[in-house]
Amino acid sequence: MAKNKISSSGSLKKPVKIHEIDIYNIRNKKTGLYMEIPDGSKHPMVTVKQDKYNGNISQSFRLRVIDTRQKIYEIIPMANEWLRLDVMGGNPANNVPIWTFDSNNTEAQRFKIIQENSGDLSYKILTEKSEFKRGISIGKTADSIIQNDIDEKDDNNYWYFETAHV
Repeated sequence: MAKNKISSSGSLKKPVKIHEIDIYNIRNKKTGLYMEIPDGSKHPMVTVKQDKYNGNISQSFRLRVIDTRQKIYEIIPMANEWLRLDVMGGNPANNVPIWTFDSNNTEAQRFKIIQENSGDLSYKILTEKSEFKRGISIGKTADSIIQNDIDEKDDNNYWYFETAHV
């Protein structure tokens, strides 16, 4: 069986429409880097980063539907399915890191995932903790992932979901 070639962006596949049953690598539209749980940590309170594609489980996530009509999900790291992506401290402000935390069914762990209108299959990931006024974005350092105001014209705020090969 032939091995898939990695594209110049470092991905194995093109972006796809999201479905609850799939496992994804989540790539930032601007940087081309992937969401990652550093070192594939299975522990809570680890800040989510972004890095080049490596094919490890540390960059694989599953979605769990909370509300189909509203497109609200939990984002589950495959390195430990008892954890969720979480807005650190449940803080609704700007520049708050996204980290992993034990599943607790709170607003800090719920995200509205909305496809961009350009048709390129990129999505903004809005945080319920901010009443969906802010979303997951790139921080001031190249590898940080934070909650921030959404600027519709800034590709830092958009993400591609690609089928993971785990």
